[in-house]
Amino acid sequence: MTIPRVARIVLAKLDMALPAQVHGFLIDFDGTVLDGSSLVSGVPKILALLQARKVPYRLVTNTTSKPRSLILAKMRNLGLELAPEAILTAPLIGREYLLQHGLVRCYPLLKDSLQEDLAGIEFVEHSPQAVLVGDLGDELRYGALNRGFPDLLGP
Repeated sequence: MTIPRVARIVLAKLDMALPAQVHGFLIDFDGTVLDGSSLVSGVPKILALLQARKVPYRLVTNTTSKPRSLILAKMRNLGLELAPEAILTAPLIGREYLLQHGLVRCYPLLKDSLQEDLAGIEFVEHSPQAVLVGDLGDELRYGALNRGFPDLLGP
């Protein structure tokens, strides 16, 4: 398997010192780490080099259709072992935002499987402090949208 040109450039640059203003990397999943259901060639080697050089990185995704545990399992099945904290997802960032702002009662417009990434958030049908909107896919129902919409408009 050959390493793509961009990966070869990054690998070559890793032998150089990082500029002082670079403190780490945020690396997008789709198209950078994954190409469809396969790892992009060279990714394991690049991540190993970053770890060896003690360069912090996080793999980020804006997906709201699956929890971090499923992403970790997929990576493991592809031969890439990652620590859970190496992956940042939109629901995890959303959870931190809600908790920082004291918004713990939420009406969920997202897949039930994401509840594992939203510890500390109480899902309620009435009087929520926030409405969480995510990719419901085929589970999208107009009744649920109609129920959450007034809460988005506020009092």
